[in-house]
Amino acid sequence: MANVRLAIASGEFEKENLEVELKQVPAADSINLLASGKSDISVGAPDSAFFNGLAAGIDLRWVLGNYFSADDSKAGLWIRDVNGRPGKISDLKGKNIGAIVGSGSVTMYPLTHGFAKAGVDIDDVKFQSLPAADLVTSLENGAIPAAWLSDPYWTRISGRDGYTFAVGQPPAEPLGGIIFGPNMLREKGDAGVAFVRALVRTVNTYLTGDYKADPKVAASVADAVELPLEIMTRTPSLVFDWEIREGTTDLLQESFQKTGVFKGSRILPESEVVDRSYYAEAVGQPAG
Repeated sequence: MANVRLAIASGEFEKENLEVELKQVPAADSINLLASGKSDISVGAPDSAFFNGLAAGIDLRWVLGNYFSADDSKAGLWIRDVNGRPGKISDLKGKNIGAIVGSGSVTMYPLTHGFAKAGVDIDDVKFQSLPAADLVTSLENGAIPAAWLSDPYWTRISGRDGYTFAVGQPPAEPLGGIIFGPNMLREKGDAGVAFVRALVRTVNTYLTGDYKADPKVAASVADAVELPLEIMTRTPSLVFDWEIREGTTDLLQESFQKTGVFKGSRILPESEVVDRSYYAEAVGQPAG
């Protein structure tokens, strides 16, 4: 959400004659708000609720990617060590894993692949939803044996004895971004392009390269995302990238099928899930 908040703070939406009101709602509510017309855009991720909404006939499209982690990031699954040895995915059979959203999150994609690589069925574990700030504490006190830790929470245990980093995010592949609902897709096409254009311009102006190394930019980002500067700069700069990778939506749906949270009868083809025309027009490139 950093790009959206920064676009608001820096006046990029105003340059497009757009008035953007940002409301924080539970992830599970965002699709219902889009479907009812009470909101136009969701800033988040194509999670299981998004795909279930599509399968139910709601007019939705993933139109813009957001970012992926830098190579040296350790955002991902952390496991408590066992009897003095590094923790392994096989240690988690029959256990609860802490996560912010749970089994409907896009993190199921890297997790299902990581578990399969380790020869463990993802059905052998359960996911316990916890607030982001409580995940590290629960891991430290042994309440849970593992947790998916996002930025900047993984920095609290990285480098400490007793914890092993097991699975990270897919390299160079955004798993979130902007979702348009029926209002934008049917009635506000020009506004949709303008919205995307403002975000692309925000990324190109403020969020390229190691943007956290620039004190002025870092301070602006920290203020926009409402994090103390010293916490925000603990983690490597994210790699902001609006392009949605081919095949990502198939892999997401497959992971949700494995965890039993996708209720659709078939894997929805990318043409029914993604619309790249907005960012193609925003950057002056032909769609497709």
